[in-house]
Amino acid sequence: MKNVMAAVDFSPVTDAVIETAAELAAALGGSMVILHVAADERDLVTHQIGPPSQRQWSGRDLERLRQRLEQIENTLKARGLPATALLVQGQVYDTIIDEAIRQNIDLLVMGTRGHGPLHHLLLGCVSQAVIESHCCRVLLVPKPAEK
Repeated sequence: MKNVMAAVDFSPVTDAVIETAAELAAALGGSMVILHVAADERDLVTHQIGPPSQRQWSGRDLERLRQRLEQIENTLKARGLPATALLVQGQVYDTIIDEAIRQNIDLLVMGTRGHGPLHHLLLGCVSQAVIESHCCRVLLVPKPAEK
């Protein structure tokens, strides 16, 4: 097991996901992929309320995301860890699964938001869909405890 992917959503658990994935990749002498999926309209309609104009990704939004990912990649490279950042648009769980397969990922590290059972029942759970895909081993990092 050498290829580790951190699927990040820039929620409060993101830093812990990146650090966990980096520690594992370094310990295994492997490389790391940092993936952020810019959700397409299907996911945004389900998870976000607002007029359609608020659900569109502008070039500026995507550029900001790309820059954040590039910063993470550069920080990991400065630590001596081979790292590649990917920004992909699509349906979140399908895209994570597709990229894990495409990148030949051995271990996928992702966070949990802990929305609760009602949210899970109504909208589903990205981490659960990824686990059920059996695309690779999955390590879930819980959201940080509230202070």
